[in-house]
Amino acid sequence: MIERKSYFILLRSIIDATSLPAVVAEHLQWVAEHAREGRIVASGPSFRPDGTGDVGLTVFDVESFEAAETLAKGDPFFQKKIATFEIRRWDVRDGIATR
Repeated sequence: MIERKSYFILLRSIIDATSLPAVVAEHLQWVAEHAREGRIVASGPSFRPDGTGDVGLTVFDVESFEAAETLAKGDPFFQKKIATFEIRRWDVRDGIATR
């Protein structure tokens, strides 16, 4: 039997890059706090093949879409309207995350 583990993936799109530097430290503190408490598994930016920034990704270990959305709304990037977000459920079926 294949064991499954569901995570929720936050896809973050920056809409106000000029305000980003002033909020990065606060955002990183938010990530670190939730990572320590086990709600964030991984977080960071993604990049296109040419090296330019793309969406940010955060993997949440929470029980539901609602819990993921509540957690996401606490991110300073969203509170200060620097970014928008989408959330997707990710069912991991193989790899280290299933152990």
